[in-house]
Amino acid sequence: MHNTIYYIRLTLILASSLIFVSACSNDSGPDSQVDLVITDIYTKSSNPSAVYIKYVNLGNTDQGQDFLIKLSSSKGSFSGNINHRFAIPTPNTEMETGAYKLDLLSLADNENAQITAEIDWEGRTNESDESNNSFSKIVYRY
Repeated sequence: MHNTIYYIRLTLILASSLIFVSACSNDSGPDSQVDLVITDIYTKSSNPSAVYIKYVNLGNTDQGQDFLIKLSSSKGSFSGNINHRFAIPTPNTEMETGAYKLDLLSLADNENAQITAEIDWEGRTNESDESNNSFSKIVYRY
């Protein structure tokens, strides 16, 4: 009879009314991988002509390549600034980007649009789950 040892890691993160669950089991699971996830796209009353992105690493390591976040809407897109790449955050620590001006997406004042943010869109970081790298939300520009 062969006994198999199972290791279970469960991570819950509550962000912007969403719950992200990350789990892996058995001793050959993705125990040393990054899992980058966008958790929110939002504006601030102090800077309503820009959006900010919250993101988290649901993996259990911060080892890997730096990355960009790409923003897109039906009116335009911005692939990020290669001179300002993001480092992989410590696991389960939610991070916030600086301001992305909505002009980059050709969004005019008093207009709304669905904005999609895609983390590590270049695929530079080996992740345990590549299917959760995009997040979309309707944003209104004042």
